[in-house]
Amino acid sequence: MMKKGYKHTKEAKRKISEAGKGRIVSEETKKKISISHKGKKLSKEHIKKLSELHKGKILSEEHKRKIGIALKIAYNEGRKVGYWKGKNSWNKGLTKETDERVKIQSEKMLGHEVSEEQKQKQSKLMKGKYIGKNHPMYGKHMVAWNKGLPMLKKTKQKLKGINLGKKQSPETIEKRRLKMIGHFSWSKGKKFPKELYPNFGARGMIFPFKDTKIELKIQNILKLLHIEFLTHYYISDITHSYRCDILIPSTKTIIETDGCYWHGCPICKIKTNNKVEEQIKEDKIRTKELQEKGYKVIRIWEHDIKKMEVNSFREKLEINQNDIQKKREED
Repeated sequence: MMKKGYKHTKEAKRKISEAGKGRIVSEETKKKISISHKGKKLSKEHIKKLSELHKGKILSEEHKRKIGIALKIAYNEGRKVGYWKGKNSWNKGLTKETDERVKIQSEKMLGHEVSEEQKQKQSKLMKGKYIGKNHPMYGKHMVAWNKGLPMLKKTKQKLKGINLGKKQSPETIEKRRLKMIGHFSWSKGKKFPKELYPNFGARGMIFPFKDTKIELKIQNILKLLHIEFLTHYYISDITHSYRCDILIPSTKTIIETDGCYWHGCPICKIKTNNKVEEQIKEDKIRTKELQEKGYKVIRIWEHDIKKMEVNSFREKLEINQNDIQKKREED
């Protein structure tokens, strides 16, 4: 019987290894060995030695296949071997400040650059692996961890500096063009009726993004008159659908504040161009379509709004507080 702490010489270890080569170990013996090793913790020195032994060792295809089969059997039997779904990483929640191992790893990787050969190998391995339904995130909605958090000034400056003055080479442009051949937009050829999709595409966009001075003046007058109104409401029940300036829902009245330049005011006689002429035609068509649908359309010129007062607007609107009150009582 060997004494505790006895160590074999290298020659003895080699002989034992050669003697055991090709020997088939029974399942019972395997179980006994497994039980004897259960709960045993390897020393740091032992782990280091094993690590050095396996360094640079390339496994044969046969060996890899055997490991794969063994893992499949273990998985089917319900045994947890290696990494499994739901297993937490050893460094989860640990930082450089709290754990020495993480700090060492971080310092090792600092300034580490992956060679072109390694990049190509990884690219070949990943090619076609996670496409469509094979992708682990297929059908799932992933929310970024930093969603809603403000970006740091340092990060903003870094991002600005990365692409500043960079121009894509003709080769890169051609690669991107070829990659997109055969790719079609999900909405191509599909129809999106206004009744079912009132906020699709341009319909869901609000123009202008900021109310003009003349619009704000009319809005303030309506507030003084205690008239409820909506701004930039999308009118979808006409052929030339658009977002009106102001809508009074109680009386189905649309107020358009027409800028003298953009809508071609005949009094101000400002020089027009093709765009303005098209706008004038469009205004006439829209007014006609709105009236046919039962809307009351009031178009007010910019120069009139600038000198307009509450009473003059009330006359223009042809509506008083009693009429609004009656309408509200009826509703």
